[in-house]
Amino acid sequence: MYPVLFYLPGGLPVFGYGLVLGCALALAAHIGVYLAERSGIPRTKIWVFAAIVIAVGFLGGRIHELIIQDS
Repeated sequence: MYPVLFYLPGGLPVFGYGLVLGCALALAAHIGVYLAERSGIPRTKIWVFAAIVIAVGFLGGRIHELIIQDS
């Protein structure tokens, strides 16, 4: 797999890992919404929950990286 799949107009690179990660997150959120609706949970609650989980995951990963880099 190539690190850079293609470039957007303006020279912005699209990385393969980021594209696959984004697709995986979107698919996981959609599956979560589908399963939650089957259990009677409103879909808006699941979308908000998924957005929070994804944001906290990225933030936690970045904080962990900064802590590990310092030592």
